[in-house]
Amino acid sequence: MFDVRKEREKKIALRVEMLKQMNKYVLEHIYDESAHMSWLMVAIPDAPTEDDFLDIAEDDEEWADICEYFGKTLKRYESKRMV
Repeated sequence: MFDVRKEREKKIALRVEMLKQMNKYVLEHIYDESAHMSWLMVAIPDAPTEDDFLDIAEDDEEWADICEYFGKTLKRYESKRMV
C-alpha cells in the first residue's frame, strides 16, 4: 500500500541533500565572489543549519525558486568559465 507520509519524507530528504549539494557547488566550484554573495543572499543562508535546509525543502514554492536560481547562477557564472 502506498504511504503518502513516507513518500513525502523521502522526497524531503532528497531535497535536503540536493540543496546541500547545490550550496556546495556554488560555494566551492564557482570562482566568483559576487556569485557567492548573491547565492547567500537569495538562496541559502550563510552557514546554514540542518533546519535551514529542512525548512526550504518542505516549502514547495521556495524549493522551486531556489532550483530555478541555481540554474540561473550556473548559466551566468559557469558560461564565463567555459570560455
